[in-house]
Amino acid sequence: MVPGYSQHMPAPDQDPPKAFIEFVDGRYFSTYWFRACPTRKVDLLMALWRDPGQPWQLVYRFRYHKDDKIDDTADEFSYYEWSMGAAGEAEILKSANAMIDDLPFSGPIHKILLRTDRVQVVEAALARESFAHFRSIRPGSANGG
Repeated sequence: MVPGYSQHMPAPDQDPPKAFIEFVDGRYFSTYWFRACPTRKVDLLMALWRDPGQPWQLVYRFRYHKDDKIDDTADEFSYYEWSMGAAGEAEILKSANAMIDDLPFSGPIHKILLRTDRVQVVEAALARESFAHFRSIRPGSANGG
């Protein structure tokens, strides 16, 4: 992986995050990846983003399928977040692409180049993808606090 990074994972006794990746206007989203392995009943979702003046964040999660539900599922998740220090976007993309290429997964790699800091553009791009099951959680809504 890219030198100069730090890793954060929720403790095993913590609940999963309310929003795995929070879409915020002004947060620059570079790339989104998805790759499944139906024979192993697992998939990977990964994103590269950064807030203005902050290091790049590479976040990803594995989903271990236990049922066919999208919401209120028995599926298990593992979440990872890497703060990439002073590494540049091109260097991180090279490492991230190699990582997802090397997974022993049978499914195709879905790679979405976003390169935007506008939430509407990110949501519209993901809405076109069959793997993207997300909800907008707005402040003040039942789920947004």
